[in-house]
This record gives sequence, C-alpha cells and structure tokens, in this order.
Amino acid sequence: MTPPRSKMVSLRCLLFLVASTFCYLGGTAAGDVQLMTRDSSKGNETCYRYVPVAFSAVKTNNQRLGYRQAVVFEKVLLNEGNGYHAHSGIFYAPQSGVYMFTSSMLHRSEGITIQFAIIHQGRVMAEFHANAEWEQFSQTVIIRVRKGETVSVRNNRRNLPIIFGLSYSTFSGYLLR
Repeated sequence: MTPPRSKMVSLRCLLFLVASTFCYLGGTAAGDVQLMTRDSSKGNETCYRYVPVAFSAVKTNNQRLGYRQAVVFEKVLLNEGNGYHAHSGIFYAPQSGVYMFTSSMLHRSEGITIQFAIIHQGRVMAEFHANAEWEQFSQTVIIRVRKGETVSVRNNRRNLPIIFGLSYSTFSGYLLR
C-alpha cells in the first residue's frame, strides 16, 4: 500500500530538513561550512562544500606605472578560490559577498607625489598617497562584490611612478561572508 501523496510530501520535507542539518553539521574539517541544495525537479538533495575565497600576492619586481594602470603583484602566496590573476594584477570574485581588501606599497624615491586607489568595477573605493621620498603607504576597504566583478590597485596620477618590488608591496583580500 502506498501512502497518500500529502504524507509523501511531508515525509520528503522532513527528510530534506534532516539531511540539511546533517549536511551542515557533519563531516567537515574545522572551519569548513557545507551548504545543501535541493533539485526540486528530481527531489535530490546534494551536499556542497563551501570553498573559501582568499588571496595574497606580493610584488617581486619594480614597476613603472602609467595613468590608471593596475599594479601587478607577481608572486602569489595564497589564492583560495583562484580569483587573483597574477599576470594582470586583477581579482575576479569567484562568488558574491562582503570582502576585505588591503594593499601596502613602497614608493621608490623619485621626487614625485603619487596617488593610488583600490578600484572596484572601475570605481575608486579608497585612495592612498605618498610624497617625494621613500615611503610605505597602505589602504584597506570592506565592500560588497558580486560574482565576476573585479578589484585591483591602480595608479591614479599621470606622473609615471615606480612601485618597489622585493616583496615590499602587497595586495590581499578575502571573503568575510
């Protein structure tokens, strides 16, 4: 004998809730979060492991920058989620969320004032500035970023400054939630 349809729906909902709880709580490494989705067309439940997003990169070479040119941080120390592209210096968000980005740079002594910015989708989020002599400067922002959007650090002046390498200049970011 087959149970009535309404009881089958209730049973599926109950099983989904139990599986959701099990999926969320069970079988993860410390700090991992699992999410559960349900394919309503087939009634299937599947556990997906949350992939953290975090990157950190440093400059190894000095770089002379043109106006609005992105700083390229060549050496990748960490790239969880594979969002940072070392060849271009641009981070492409692998998932939507609230991110924290920070950059610190060493300006080579050239007798010029320089101005850089953390850029999200072509818009200035935060600027940072250095004067004529050797100077370390930094900036940090917390912003909402959608999947596929870009974040970078770029030169915002037309005076062709040089940013020092040898791991003195850095760019990092991570998904907060």
